[in-house]
Amino acid sequence: MKKNDQINYLRESAIKLQNSTEFRGLAVIMLAIALEKQVKNAVVYNYRKSGLTASFIRRRLLKGMGYAELLHELEWCGAFNENKKLKKIWQDKKTPIKNLFGVMETRNKIVHSNARVSSVSIDESVNQLLLVIENLEDIFQENFKYSGLEPLPKTIKNKELNVSAKLLHKSIASKFKGSK
Repeated sequence: MKKNDQINYLRESAIKLQNSTEFRGLAVIMLAIALEKQVKNAVVYNYRKSGLTASFIRRRLLKGMGYAELLHELEWCGAFNENKKLKKIWQDKKTPIKNLFGVMETRNKIVHSNARVSSVSIDESVNQLLLVIENLEDIFQENFKYSGLEPLPKTIKNKELNVSAKLLHKSIASKFKGSK
């Protein structure tokens, strides 16, 4: 799928869920899952570029991580060049959403509370999540040549590998941590 096809598919799916009377909140959850998957794919892709296997990355480094932890992990895996942090890149993009971590607030209310979430909150959250997904897609494409929305590549060419001592030390430390 092309970029616009992927974004349009998410948008259309969210609209269908928003138009239903019983499943409005599922639009937020579906987009939150898509956003988490996008960030996780970007993290896995960058760790893969450092020579680690995908199964090792998922099993040892990313096991049980949520959205906020994945954003921090994206910084740790050395994904961005020139010592830029995602927070700074996000600010430079000048989106109406200032806090990347806050976009999951409505999802958390829907998942963790018995109280009803208003339609206005759901609609706002859907718009914010779509905006974040689109902007992160642009940022990831610009920095990694991989948007996080499409499936991970099966292999990475040797010339694209970027072996990092910091990441190798982290992988070794995680082996010892997991063997207790």
